[in-house]
Amino acid sequence: MNRVEPSIGSISLYETNPYLSPDAGLLDEASSVQPVPRLFDFSGRLSLSRFWLWHLIFAVCIPWTLLFVLYLGLRHNLYALIGACLAVIIPSALLELGLLMRRARDVAIHPGWGAFALLVPLVGSLVWLFLGLIPGGKRQNRYGAANPPLPLWAKLLIPMLLLGVPCAGMMVGLAYPELMKTLPLAF
Repeated sequence: MNRVEPSIGSISLYETNPYLSPDAGLLDEASSVQPVPRLFDFSGRLSLSRFWLWHLIFAVCIPWTLLFVLYLGLRHNLYALIGACLAVIIPSALLELGLLMRRARDVAIHPGWGAFALLVPLVGSLVWLFLGLIPGGKRQNRYGAANPPLPLWAKLLIPMLLLGVPCAGMMVGLAYPELMKTLPLAF
């Protein structure tokens, strides 16, 4: 008696699964998947809207919140406060460096200008302002293809963060005036 074993290569997928739509294979899976954000990446391009979204979340909101909480908890232990602040500031600076270098590529200038914007105090601020306000090209340049447009929810999140961060700081100051007197910058 001969054994009969199924052969996967000779069976069609559509014949074995009657519930699968014949049009299911027509979707381009690569175009429907959103790209994963590359935060600590120094290659490629970064559009203006993506720069502001990632800059506001990962280089402004999270580090400043952490620094505020660390200051409140560790203000009496100077060495622990310095170590904790360095643990927040160094990754934040690396993230900002990557964002600025990718943003410089999007504007079609050398990525060294992004490092210049972060490392040189006064003139670098003008370069940072240029990189933060000038939109990049929509076409491919020598540094790669342009980023796909952001979804609507992300475009709405940027102005909410721009308005929300200062409002949250003012609300904390109004709710806890005694806390604001302990800050070193309080008058």
